[in-house]
Amino acid sequence: MSHLNVSRRRLLKLLGFSAVAAAPVFRLGIGSSRAGGDASVPTRFVGVYHPAGWRVVPRTHWYYESNPEESDGFLFPGRVRNESYALADVAGAWPVASEPLRPLAEHLVFVEGLDNHANRGGNNHMMGLTTMLTGADPLQNYNAPGGMSLDYLHATTAATPFSVIPLGVGPAVRGGTLSFSGPMQPIPIEYDPMAAYSRYFAPFLGDDAEAMAELARRRVLRGSVLDHLGDELDAILPAIPTHDRPRFDAHLEAIRAAELRIDATIADDPSCVDPGMFALNAEDDALIPELTDAMMQLLVAALACDLGRSASFCFGRGTLAFSPTFLGLTDHYHAYSHYGFSDVARQAEYGQLLGWTAEQVASLLTRLDQIPTPDGRSLLFHSLVMWSTDNSNGWAHTVEDTPFILAGQASGGLQTGRVVSYASGTHHNRLLVSAAQALGHDVETFGSEESSKGGALPGLFG
Repeated sequence: MSHLNVSRRRLLKLLGFSAVAAAPVFRLGIGSSRAGGDASVPTRFVGVYHPAGWRVVPRTHWYYESNPEESDGFLFPGRVRNESYALADVAGAWPVASEPLRPLAEHLVFVEGLDNHANRGGNNHMMGLTTMLTGADPLQNYNAPGGMSLDYLHATTAATPFSVIPLGVGPAVRGGTLSFSGPMQPIPIEYDPMAAYSRYFAPFLGDDAEAMAELARRRVLRGSVLDHLGDELDAILPAIPTHDRPRFDAHLEAIRAAELRIDATIADDPSCVDPGMFALNAEDDALIPELTDAMMQLLVAALACDLGRSASFCFGRGTLAFSPTFLGLTDHYHAYSHYGFSDVARQAEYGQLLGWTAEQVASLLTRLDQIPTPDGRSLLFHSLVMWSTDNSNGWAHTVEDTPFILAGQASGGLQTGRVVSYASGTHHNRLLVSAAQALGHDVETFGSEESSKGGALPGLFG
């Protein structure tokens, strides 16, 4: 189906919004000045996940020890393992799975040697998704995460209309997410671009200037409901049972979030634009390229308009992904991860699929890099993108030596254009600690305290 553009007034009518209810528009664009005239640009975080592995054999695995040449070269530029080096020193083509990223080499860091220790028990494909950004020991017989995700931690530090903006593509059998507000508290992914637009953009569009002004005037006069209830809240809080306090706090947070959406004011910023609507059948695997492109546009626009400081994107979920028929391939994404290296034809197809995935991530990074910021940089410079998967190698269900690709400079905190290798057995919790600190959070552990021992990874940020 084609990309469908609908007028704002027509859209609001279709969605049932009145002029007043829909009056708020985009809150802040990245070019808008902050309180007190401070034009500093906040750092965004984006988590990206694809299912079923990288085709990278852990250095401690028997197959790698017996066949190091055959099992190298599936991801790392230069086909070098167990070394740190500059990407600019790599001669020749990159592996098919990472070649699409080559034009963006100056913005990238390939991280080798990390183990997702939390991804254990149950199904390593499925738990890889839920532990990638939480690093938390799983609960419920290894079927649920035990902590908050990094994207949500970063999102909660900013007064934006939404916390995490989780998007993805995949089949009708869905579920699973990268994003969690706490143990067993998932933030569901939106797979339908029309529904995503309706949720994240439509409530902030309106054509009636008088209605907008009147709503803003009333809102200023009324103030915050929570502010008016300050004394009453102070009196009630001590009487709330401890086990009920999280639910009460969540309710207050929901009220404050609703007020933030009402308080939204337009930004005179060319970077903050309406991405438009996309009428696409989210259930049709043949449309995965169009769906991915639409979701990437929505994600970047949401960050540019400061609707949230964190976003995530998933290419399906573990064993529940999609069939890449659009590439002329007939097998399921997950199935390709289980063909052995001796099946040369299937390995070539798997490489093609991973290369296509890299093209989509490259498109996301390029879009972020094309959005200017007031300091003369770009939204990519002021972002940290973390991309990984559930297994290093799908056929062996190995969680050791699972590569991570970082992109963006985290507002200057990440030195890019290189490969950084750590000793096998280094837990990826230490990467989460490093990233959280680079994003401005005062943490010494993330997820499992045991797996966070050693703290931030040396030589990565700073």
